[in-house]
Amino acid sequence: MVTPDFDKEYTSLPRMGTYALGVHALREKCIKDENTAQPRLQLLNGSSIYRAMTFKETVEAKVDDYERYDKSQAERKRLWGDWLDTCSAFAYEENSTKFQFARECIPLIKIPKHFKGFFFEIPYSSVDGIPLDSSEGIYNEPLPYAKIEDHAGWRAVLEDDVALLRQFRDITWHESGKPDALMVFFAPPRVKTDTVLAACVNDLSNRSNAGGNINLSISGRFLLAAHTPEAFAKRKRSSQGLHVAPESAEGRLSKISDASGGLELAVEEEIPPAVRKRFFFF
Repeated sequence: MVTPDFDKEYTSLPRMGTYALGVHALREKCIKDENTAQPRLQLLNGSSIYRAMTFKETVEAKVDDYERYDKSQAERKRLWGDWLDTCSAFAYEENSTKFQFARECIPLIKIPKHFKGFFFEIPYSSVDGIPLDSSEGIYNEPLPYAKIEDHAGWRAVLEDDVALLRQFRDITWHESGKPDALMVFFAPPRVKTDTVLAACVNDLSNRSNAGGNINLSISGRFLLAAHTPEAFAKRKRSSQGLHVAPESAEGRLSKISDASGGLELAVEEEIPPAVRKRFFFF
């Protein structure tokens, strides 16, 4: 069993009109909240930018929250009632069954606030993700319970964390009431052009399916992470002991903003080469 992280608590933010608006609403909340525990992407100049959770981090948050046994059953399922977007991505090759999964997609993290396109049209050959093929295995249909653990797609999006995959599967199996129809891994039919979509974790009523957000211009919804009051108090005492003043919202904003772009993100060249290789750059 995956041990829950009881130092963090999570909130499902309201659904926004587009994926981009959801990203920027999330970032704005993080900038204003000194209690935020939202992950960041570190840049070469020592600054960082708040980002949405990856697919795996989102699943971990759902499982962590569910395993808080001091909650009622309804409260334990509160993060399982909504689909959730992530900063991870699927890249689909034109007229092919081949696609890739990328843990952190920089174009999604850097998406302009007023972006309203359906998807990113980016050359498939420029993507450096985990290769997958929807012609190899079961895709676009419910998976038998016994087949989930070894499914190439699910192993990819959860970064080969088999313990987490089992726990996510078992909670879905227990709570969905659909034991023989679980966790569809969607891959679209052959796309007409190279396509990049945000990876989405579906809700319990939809069997915790995985797939790409079919249209970035329709909506966006993300999880927000914060330190629990106990963990925040401990961090504050620690920082006071080190004589480190709490960082203001303005200070955090100046660190993660491009000088000319407000909430627009820093340029790719500021990201360390070693980090660039691990993620999804163009």
